[in-house]
Amino acid sequence: MRTLTVFLMIAVITSSQVSARESMKLNYFRYPPLSWEVNGKVRGILVDVLNEALQNRMGIKVTHHEFPWKRAQLMVRYGNADRFTTAPTPERREYTDVSN
Repeated sequence: MRTLTVFLMIAVITSSQVSARESMKLNYFRYPPLSWEVNGKVRGILVDVLNEALQNRMGIKVTHHEFPWKRAQLMVRYGNADRFTTAPTPERREYTDVSN
């Protein structure tokens, strides 16, 4: 329960703004029950929360992708993905916009 609480309070980090007509690429790492891939589809609490917030409430189409954690971060850093969800660090703040 403590882990769930911590992760529900983490910041969503983004490297770019995406309009409602574009697709936002969301990266995850394998960390059940937060995120994991089954038969090519990413599932988990983070997927559910971000689908509700971005897709259902804001009308932004999203795609979900699982990668090793370092690669997921590097893809956002270099503009090959739009978002990942984690705790902000000084290094991550150099290449992302942090939201609460």
